[in-house]
Amino acid sequence: MMKRNLFLHLFILVFVVIFCNVTVAQNFSQEIKDSQSKVKKMLDASEDSRLSEAANVFEEANFIMESVDEQDVTLEKSFANGSNPKAEKKAVNVKVQRIDASKQYENAYNILYEVYDAKLSKLKWNFPEDKAVYKEKIQFAADNIVKAAANADNYKYLEAKDLTTFIYSDLKSSIETTMSLYVEAISLQMECFELYFEQDEKKLSMGDDDFAWSIANAENKYKSFKSYYDKFPTGAHIDEAKIKMFELDPDLYQTDVVGSVTTSSETTKNSGTVSNSVLVGYASTPEVTETATVGSENQSKSEAIENATVAEVENVVEEKQPETQAKTQTQTQTYSTSNNESTNTVAASPNNSGVVYSIQILAIERGKLTEDRKRSFYNGSEPLNERFEDGMYKYTIGAYNSFSQAKQAMSSIGMDAFIVTFKDGIRIR
Repeated sequence: MMKRNLFLHLFILVFVVIFCNVTVAQNFSQEIKDSQSKVKKMLDASEDSRLSEAANVFEEANFIMESVDEQDVTLEKSFANGSNPKAEKKAVNVKVQRIDASKQYENAYNILYEVYDAKLSKLKWNFPEDKAVYKEKIQFAADNIVKAAANADNYKYLEAKDLTTFIYSDLKSSIETTMSLYVEAISLQMECFELYFEQDEKKLSMGDDDFAWSIANAENKYKSFKSYYDKFPTGAHIDEAKIKMFELDPDLYQTDVVGSVTTSSETTKNSGTVSNSVLVGYASTPEVTETATVGSENQSKSEAIENATVAEVENVVEEKQPETQAKTQTQTQTYSTSNNESTNTVAASPNNSGVVYSIQILAIERGKLTEDRKRSFYNGSEPLNERFEDGMYKYTIGAYNSFSQAKQAMSSIGMDAFIVTFKDGIRIR
């Protein structure tokens, strides 16, 4: 007798698990529950109050489902051979209760989703790659909420008379699908929160420079790159910051960066030197200047370089440029021969697409140099390019695809020089 009772209890237990399919809404995994506990600490009083409201609604739904579970056991014999009209009609009451419980669960899940969604929308993402993942996950979550609501519409408005022919197993399956979609949506939200929590670890593993740069990229605004430019004048990404500033707001860039460069030049004939503002070396440290010596040690470079530095370079405008990308190309250029041009028109400039670095070795105000004079002070393997800009003839070599390449080439020139930058053939600084 005891064995029969034990067998009966086991049978009922198995029946509840298999036949009832979902006695309560699908539970969250322990991992998701742990994330919810961490998120709860971030919430204000109002948000926390809404979570408490959701918990109460879940409790009401669970209470209804307890009654559903009990009735399902009594329906065992009716559905022993599967669905049939008599059994479906007999199960109308439990169907109504199951739908009522699902509505409560749906209400509770929506409260959770809304609270978490509002909180996520206010978070600040410091890493672009994390923000991209967040956007993707949160979109999937939103899609699941829409699908869940649409699926629930298939049954939650049915009345008792409609449920007499609505197959009970189909109803349970449809409700399970709805609940699973809600759980998946909230699980995705928790994954987004975990991604946010991991930012602190990532920040600690990075240097201040790289972290500041990641923030600037994440915000992708002029003021963000300007902030990096101001805080890290010798930073690893300073050239990239300048290019982004120029692309986002050329006018502000002219004021904030170009306008800060000294354009006056002084020539001290007694000492035979040109002031720092005449030639500016463009290295990773902004505003680094170099002195062009024109004494006897440079006379071997030619009469041209001597005359240019003392008599013609007086009005050379200091030039510095941001980072570039392009390969060295030989360029054929045509220039006006008038020595009295007062406009800033450029007859030609590096026309490589993108950003390129060139090395400027000379700029003179009085007429352009003859071919003989060019050869007398420069006989390197790179072609010497000439352009007319800001009322002066300027001479450059090369069109390098990285600042480091240009810097390396400049170190082997053996004369005063600095790096200038072009973007799509236009000098940007």
